[in-house]
Amino acid sequence: MTAFSLRRTPLAVAVCSAVLCAPVGADDLFDDIAPARDLYTAGAGYVLHGFDVAALPDGHFAVVWEETNDSDDMDYVRLARFDAEGDPVGDIVTVAEDMYTSLPLRDPVVAADASGDMVVAWNVEEVTYDRDCFGVHYKRVSREDVVSEESYLNYENSGRECHVRVAMNDQGAFVLGWYATGYQVPPRYMASTFNADGTAISSSPVLVNDVFDGIILPPALTMQGDTFTLAWTGPQGRLLAQRYNVNGTALADSFRLDNDEYSGPSVSQAYPALAGDEEGGFVGFWYQAEPDGEDGADYHQLGHRWAADGTAVAALEAGDDPVRGVAGELAPISVATDGDGLILAGWSFVNIDADPMRQESRVAAFRDGQRLGDGPVTVATTGEDTEVYSDLTRVVISGDTATVLWYQQESGENAVIRARSVKVSEPAAEAPAPGGDDNGGGGSSGGASGPLVLLGLGLLALRRRLR
Repeated sequence: MTAFSLRRTPLAVAVCSAVLCAPVGADDLFDDIAPARDLYTAGAGYVLHGFDVAALPDGHFAVVWEETNDSDDMDYVRLARFDAEGDPVGDIVTVAEDMYTSLPLRDPVVAADASGDMVVAWNVEEVTYDRDCFGVHYKRVSREDVVSEESYLNYENSGRECHVRVAMNDQGAFVLGWYATGYQVPPRYMASTFNADGTAISSSPVLVNDVFDGIILPPALTMQGDTFTLAWTGPQGRLLAQRYNVNGTALADSFRLDNDEYSGPSVSQAYPALAGDEEGGFVGFWYQAEPDGEDGADYHQLGHRWAADGTAVAALEAGDDPVRGVAGELAPISVATDGDGLILAGWSFVNIDADPMRQESRVAAFRDGQRLGDGPVTVATTGEDTEVYSDLTRVVISGDTATVLWYQQESGENAVIRARSVKVSEPAAEAPAPGGDDNGGGGSSGGASGPLVLLGLGLLALRRRLR
């Protein structure tokens, strides 16, 4: 969770009433977005530490979050379902709870199958050891709210397990991915697959040793049918990806997630996010930075579509918003697709050019590889009394509704998870602005200086305190 204590814009500007704060020429996909509504308000004395969202059948979606009660030092991982209007469906489910000691629960993630059964995973941190990660725990939650016994990863040479990610196919099989590091354990990414009943499909996890060493960065996952794709930051600060079958066997060699579109020793990429796309393909987004030639850096939110057979489809340019903060503490872009050509990418960023400075939730939309409108739009911002605003802006598409979610806390008020939803429209009559063409790429991975851009040049410009 990020504490944001700078001066704010007036509250009237913070959430943009019934019409989205969109640039001129934005596609009508966002014209009728609903006003923000509160999905969940935490009790007095509770603080939030991360959340996630997953699409469910019948146009519903599920939200999972972690909250800590400062008064009794208890941690809770909770889950709730909502319909397309944001109305609750059923009761809130407490997935896990534990006394906050030296091993707090943090950053839950969720995935769902076609029947609405889910798996929820979270990180366990060790606050006595420089807030380092400790392990990964998870539970399955049925559509009838039956919560399984708690499980945890226990693989030889896994070491400390960080940045868990989860993906699930329509039949309920799921994959967990994480970054592993620790004493006498080389840094690596690992992934393991499970049947719908929670039993392991393979006794040995996937191991990826071709990683960037020096800072803990998260992987990304997506799963469709009997295959899954894992993406991670490679040793040169370039994002790599590899496809596997459900047994953990690699289907091909690893490849550049950007299809070698961006070359040069100064290009740095991190924080991948993946989602399934139409006809068994997938789409990936990431943060990218490179020097601007004037002791600064140019930043981008970029993506690429891939077909089910592993061939590149098209490059996607989501935005050029500055990325500020500490590299190991950033939040990834959130990605959602409808399986029929519509793609949403959402992220939070600190707008240092605004007067006064503010934090914003931003969304970019694409249809059939073409960007809709002139660029990303602002869904919500901090207000003059905002004390906490989430690093995460999540997006989800369920049925014919797209929803954007974030959380915030105003001075003297309780923390709240908020959302804005819009009915997904058909393609506009006018041709939208291009999101980038796939020209086959080219270039090389470059030298080892690329990561210095993302990890040192720009990301330390505005450190945000996490608590």
